[in-house]
Amino acid sequence: MNILTVYVGEASKINLDYGLKNNIWGFKESVSKDLINEELKGSYLVLAFGFTGGSPRKSEDEWKKYSLNKVYVGRIKTNIYNEKSIEWPDEKYLKENERYSNRFRFDLISEIEDVEIKSIPTEIGEGIRKSGIAQSRGYFIKNINWDVIDQSHQDALEINDSSDLSYKKNILEINDTLDLPYQKIIYGAPGTGKSNSLRKEVSKIFEDFIIEKTTYLDQDSEPNYWSVGCTMDEINRAEEMLENNEWFTNDLKAIDKIKNEVNIGDFIALKSSFVKERSYSVSRVFGIGKVLQKEPNNEGLKIEWIKKYLPAKEFENIYLSGTIKRVLTHKEIIFADILNLKNKIIQSEIISSCERVTFYDGYTYGQFVGAYKPYMEDNEIVYKYVPGPILRLIKKAYEYPNKKFILIIEEINRAKVDRVFGDIFQLLDRDSKGDSEYPISMAEELKEYLVKNLEEKIYENTIVEKKGLYLPKNLYIWATMNSSDQGVYPMDTAFKRRWDFEYLSLNQKEDEMKSDLRIKIDNTLYDWNIYRRVLNDFLGESGITEDRLISPFFLKEKDFDQNTKILKNSIYTNKFLMYIFDDILKHNTRLKDRIFKARNFYIIFEKFRNNESIYTDDFIMLLKKENDSVGE
Repeated sequence: MNILTVYVGEASKINLDYGLKNNIWGFKESVSKDLINEELKGSYLVLAFGFTGGSPRKSEDEWKKYSLNKVYVGRIKTNIYNEKSIEWPDEKYLKENERYSNRFRFDLISEIEDVEIKSIPTEIGEGIRKSGIAQSRGYFIKNINWDVIDQSHQDALEINDSSDLSYKKNILEINDTLDLPYQKIIYGAPGTGKSNSLRKEVSKIFEDFIIEKTTYLDQDSEPNYWSVGCTMDEINRAEEMLENNEWFTNDLKAIDKIKNEVNIGDFIALKSSFVKERSYSVSRVFGIGKVLQKEPNNEGLKIEWIKKYLPAKEFENIYLSGTIKRVLTHKEIIFADILNLKNKIIQSEIISSCERVTFYDGYTYGQFVGAYKPYMEDNEIVYKYVPGPILRLIKKAYEYPNKKFILIIEEINRAKVDRVFGDIFQLLDRDSKGDSEYPISMAEELKEYLVKNLEEKIYENTIVEKKGLYLPKNLYIWATMNSSDQGVYPMDTAFKRRWDFEYLSLNQKEDEMKSDLRIKIDNTLYDWNIYRRVLNDFLGESGITEDRLISPFFLKEKDFDQNTKILKNSIYTNKFLMYIFDDILKHNTRLKDRIFKARNFYIIFEKFRNNESIYTDDFIMLLKKENDSVGE
């Protein structure tokens, strides 16, 4: 097998957490050139976090005496591709050529705690160590065996080729071979898990991302520069301060200094100092920030952190003492990266890649695309053009052509789709590149909105170049639809042929419900899914259509007792049995007689309340035959 080894130090934990959460890793361009042309896809990834012995820079013999805090094992899904946009939390503070722009995606298989380095094959251990020495670099080892991976995880993961990305000429390009339909409808009976299935698929492919916005503050005087401590009541509070955009203290002298000396616009360095070998002082700086506001009681400051979770830095012969102290002599060293940012604040904005809307009877074109709506301005009602979800996503897709965006439409056939889509219907035909084949002319109000809200260059390169409004190749529309249900509208053939359809059968997702859920019948416990299947067989054989059968998600896990996992009595009678009697068997007395001992719901309700049997002997016999009782 081939393994890519990467060491991650304590200072990079915030990036590690982000990478594990979003299944992505990356290297700086300057240190990953040897990996660009490697066939990483399908290989294993070993992310080694922390080191109980201090540092990978120790000698090889010394390194082998210790353990790694945690090793994460994954399977790589893509080769290296290049993306210039900001991804990791600390990238927004780095220069563009220092960002982790050479990236790949992976799926996490497992994590192993306290791994003794001596137990790892020598070549892999050495690869991890070298990665730690080089920093932000990975070592690719070919044709090697590691039993921990081989035995436990070799067949644990299926790679999804549909999310593959390719590296071409330093530009991120979406591979034209990706098998992602631009318009797709997942359909099936109510309660089969369509929305949940779609949500999981979307979360793997479409990701939010971060952009930077820079603002400048007017400042009349030169700011002061301060070092401030992060220990309070013998507890290091650095992470709390960084996450909550604040600095606080209970030191009375420091509070007095905040009140009389600290000004809005001053810069601070959040530090922790200690003595190294008693020969000189060392300071760890966790973050650099700008003072935005003083707390009313002067016990703290509101901070705009310009840099957070900085790697460990050692400032030899510099001692940053006290809870708060003005930095004078070593300002150029400690604040070297931001001395030119005195009036500049960089704020991050998360751009969502997905919008979700639910159609219903009466949903309109104006809600979907956009319309003038009233709002208050200076105590007067005025009208403003408000874009709908499809127009908001079109605008984003124009602005960020290298990012994928998706509109999710729930219950698409509960509205009259031809009226809701209107002329957008014309845009659903895509050309070979994925753009709308036939752009449309725009109403004046829509055109005015885009002119005002798109940069001129972007407007020229999209609307003007295409000679009309169009759906770009990085915009997808996926939907859910009940195959048959009360209150749904039919869709004409012309509309349907522009969509791919994916059928979700009645029991396809039943394994996603917990397997220990049970139902109590005549003081005997039965597996819920087996009971549901037996009941569905009874109903289906008598002509009850699929959309009215009991689907896996007709009931939720919360409908079952948290401790016993047995269906709650109130849910059983007032939701489940009522649905059977009022919706399915209301006009089918023959089938009702085959399943229940009474035709009227009130009799069944009273029998159940008195702990009497409500099902016929034939039904109970078939149920016992299909599934032996799992408890009394």
